[in-house]
Amino acid sequence: MVTSTQPVSSVRQTGPVVDDTRFEGGSWENILRTYQSATDAQIAAGQAWYPEALRIGLELHEQGPAILAVLSPSTEWGVNVQAAQDVVATGWSKWQSGTNKHKALRLIAGVDPEDVLGGNKVIAFHKAILGDVESVTVDRHAFSVWLGYRASSKQAQVLGRIGAYDHVEEAYRKVASILGISPRELQATTWIVWRELHGLS
Repeated sequence: MVTSTQPVSSVRQTGPVVDDTRFEGGSWENILRTYQSATDAQIAAGQAWYPEALRIGLELHEQGPAILAVLSPSTEWGVNVQAAQDVVATGWSKWQSGTNKHKALRLIAGVDPEDVLGGNKVIAFHKAILGDVESVTVDRHAFSVWLGYRASSKQAQVLGRIGAYDHVEEAYRKVASILGISPRELQATTWIVWRELHGLS
């Protein structure tokens, strides 16, 4: 592991993502341990999470799943849902940026989600809500599970580096294969365990 003595924000990141100091400690073993700590209730909740998100989305709008996805960046799930409800009902919400609200309005106007959605996490989230069990949504909490400690929003920005998202995603796929469950179910279950462990429910 390469560790720079300079502040992360001042280092020009050009090498492999694993050489980034913000990746220190991350491993698939952390994901496995988190899943193995899940209660039966948490496992059941993880299995039900995305089907329930699909139900919520479709009750909002025919493009509800995409609207939820585009309004999800840097937003906790409850606020994400509220922002989607606000935008569908009024065209505005205080809970998201103007850019993301504009994207949601384009979806409501009938623009194809493929022409609106962008970013690994948003695209993966949309696919997972729609039923793609191979999709892995790596948000800040999923990143924290992989790291084994709580990552700040600033630390999670490293996922924007080329190859970084794929690196963490592959760790989830590896553990899902070991456990014999889908990557989507693994991510949802560990996300629930992590949030409850840290009082983020």
